[in-house]
Amino acid sequence: VSQQVSEDDFRALPGGVDLIVKARGARNPQQLAKAWVLATRIADACDWLSDKETAMDWLKLKARHAKMIVDPQTGEQMLLPKHINFASLDQQSFSRLFDRFIYVTCSEIIPGLESKALRKSVEEMVT
Repeated sequence: VSQQVSEDDFRALPGGVDLIVKARGARNPQQLAKAWVLATRIADACDWLSDKETAMDWLKLKARHAKMIVDPQTGEQMLLPKHINFASLDQQSFSRLFDRFIYVTCSEIIPGLESKALRKSVEEMVT
């Protein structure tokens, strides 16, 4: 089925025009699940984070997976967390981000937590 969709997509492209094609590797859905398990564990461990979504946003900001926006009227700057959905990151980028999530969790969010132990417990909850 996916091959037919690809053929249909290529037929719809204009002929005689230069095109730029970006190839992306498939993402591992289990790794996304691990990130959400991690966010849930952080929310459970930190009274000041109300839920896993808030913990995920905090984790993304601490891992510097964010974008700066500026209010054009006031000049006020604000950091907003970037997306981690399948369309926004390839697998290699997400793997690096997940490594930063683990590092930030153990160094800044829950200091003293052993990174290997955290990674192992998160992986056991997903697999």
